[in-house]
Amino acid sequence: MVKLLGDDPVDGTPEFPDLLSRERYAKEIANLLWRVRKDSNSSVLALVGPWGSGKTSVLEMVERELRSSANEGRWLTANFNPWMYNSVAALQIAFFGELHAALPKDEQWKTAKDRLGELGKKLAPLASLIPGIDASRAIDFVADTLAGDTGIAETKRRAEEALRCAKSPMLVVVDDLDRLTPDELLFVFKLIRLVGRLPNIYYLLSFDERTMLDVLSRTELVGGTGTNSTPNRARDYLEKIVQIRLDLPIFGEYQVLEMVNRALGFVIESSGVALDESDLERFQTAFSRHLQERLNTPRAINRYFGQVDALYGLIGKEVDFVDFMLVTWLRTTEPLAYQMLSRHKDELTGTSGKLYVNSKQQTHAQVVEIWKTRLRESDVAENHVDGVLAVLAVLFVPVKSATDGMDYGEKWAKEIGERRGVGSADYFDRYFSFGVPEGDVADLQVEAALAALSVGEMDAPEVLFLRSALTNETGLVCRKIASLVQGNPVAPAEAILTLMAECYSKIPIGGGQAQLSSRRTIDLFAADLLPRLAAATVPVLLPRLAHVPEGIYLVANIVARASVDARSRPDHAPILTWISEAQYIVSGLIQERLNVVHRVRLELISAEDWQLVWTWHHIDHARWTVWYRNQLADGWSLIDLVAKLVQEEWHSGNPSRHLLDMATVDSLLGLEYVLEVLGEELLPAQGPFTLPASIESWQDRQIVAKELLRQQVVAQRRPASGA
Repeated sequence: MVKLLGDDPVDGTPEFPDLLSRERYAKEIANLLWRVRKDSNSSVLALVGPWGSGKTSVLEMVERELRSSANEGRWLTANFNPWMYNSVAALQIAFFGELHAALPKDEQWKTAKDRLGELGKKLAPLASLIPGIDASRAIDFVADTLAGDTGIAETKRRAEEALRCAKSPMLVVVDDLDRLTPDELLFVFKLIRLVGRLPNIYYLLSFDERTMLDVLSRTELVGGTGTNSTPNRARDYLEKIVQIRLDLPIFGEYQVLEMVNRALGFVIESSGVALDESDLERFQTAFSRHLQERLNTPRAINRYFGQVDALYGLIGKEVDFVDFMLVTWLRTTEPLAYQMLSRHKDELTGTSGKLYVNSKQQTHAQVVEIWKTRLRESDVAENHVDGVLAVLAVLFVPVKSATDGMDYGEKWAKEIGERRGVGSADYFDRYFSFGVPEGDVADLQVEAALAALSVGEMDAPEVLFLRSALTNETGLVCRKIASLVQGNPVAPAEAILTLMAECYSKIPIGGGQAQLSSRRTIDLFAADLLPRLAAATVPVLLPRLAHVPEGIYLVANIVARASVDARSRPDHAPILTWISEAQYIVSGLIQERLNVVHRVRLELISAEDWQLVWTWHHIDHARWTVWYRNQLADGWSLIDLVAKLVQEEWHSGNPSRHLLDMATVDSLLGLEYVLEVLGEELLPAQGPFTLPASIESWQDRQIVAKELLRQQVVAQRRPASGA
């Protein structure tokens, strides 16, 4: 079983198996200790390796090997971790306490235990009780007194004699040396070198060399000033303490990949996710570009995947698993860069108005430099800046565009949203809040609502929730439904369309531009659902949808859209089998609505009803033409229809001229018909005539319409030049 949430050392047992084949190396160290014992009655060895590389695991395997050795005699082991003690006096007491405790309680060891205990008692108070001698120099004092005929010297001699007669050697394992303060470290080294060098007692130290040299260089004894404060001086001192250096085997690329794959497989299985080839490719891209460089120790790998395993459950399937892994890596290794990203959400998700480069129109190279500067300001080391940027390029389209030097289409952004990636504005915040934020809509809730719709439970609590969400967060919910429906051939398209129609009247129309309105979002999405309908469903469904409040507008818009898509989009080709029937049905439904509306003065008609006029004109022009010409005597006048088409062109905040597109008049009403019917109304005005400076009333609009039509008549009668 993979264990990622702890930092327990691996000792090669079934509970903590050796995954890096370090046990063989531990056996070699054990054999080496037997050889060292033959050559020296006391020695200091050091196991050297980076933090998190597995030194403690090797130490435990060495101890286990020594205890189980079949060689003559057996090793005693003591563990001394100086990092556990908060003063040099406590260090000294604990040091001899560990030695004393490691000796067996058998009668044959009684003399050695007594002598060692006596030595510890003699030495222990010195570090803190000798007047005028600070703790860091206490051992120097002890060493000096050992040469004289003092109680300490005699006690040490008796301890040496007792230990020399012992048949079993003792290995004192000293771990975490590199975590001490400079004074504490120097004290421990003096303790081992000057006092602890007793017969049959051997030391196996463990540390990260770079950290150790840094700590030593900050001591007064080793650091010094001027030319004495070189790294070589600290190294020379370390070599004086350590007789045999043992470097931990390199954590090779094969071992890294094996451990990563094992950890990755575990978190995938425990999280219950399924990754396809594109998911694995995205992770592999980020891993090869930078993660592999940083996941260079067993601890780093376990810590990283442990974070994924621990926190993914908080958000679960509400985010993309690969993106969550990469954002988790940023959070654990570059926390300031992770925090910085949230300040640039709009830029990263393309919601600032510019998806690829920012609003100041920088080049791709300039955008790259901007992001590099941001990473440096977030304390990312210079040698890691390019790698971290490469990870961001996997997550965010604008960064990818900048680093690749090319703009990627909207398709990329759409795919990110569909997989719930951090690069989508709909999902970005989830990666920083470890949940669905206030104002967001959980995908699992939408899934539950669609499941209820698929079995016809229109009044289920989940569907009631979806109704509310669709009304208040129309664009967000439509995108989520679209993502869930895509690739699902049994998605309840009919039920979704019904739900949209029932909510349509409550959905805000939006301001100004139709493409920005919530209803426009519904129209576009509903049109995309039409190809999923069976041909036999259409004649029944469309009238039902049209007769809910304001449903006619939805039905007219989606059929008009489908009419275009059926011939331009291959995925809408199935509509061709029933589009003519749908157009005929909607034409009749629009006529029903306009039979009521046409008695309202045209200047008061709503934008939605005027849009019906245009929709009818596009999908069934012949029927529209017959209808409006028959209604001219009992409703809208022809000049009102033309006036509705008049536009104003503005310049610098003021109207500059009036426009009437004759091609539009011809398309909607028939230009020749208009000129013929209006006839005498278009005769030139008697006396001077001036168009209104601006259209402030419906009468102004009618006057402008007549004058522009009159100008069209004059233009048509003017002989061609050169005739």
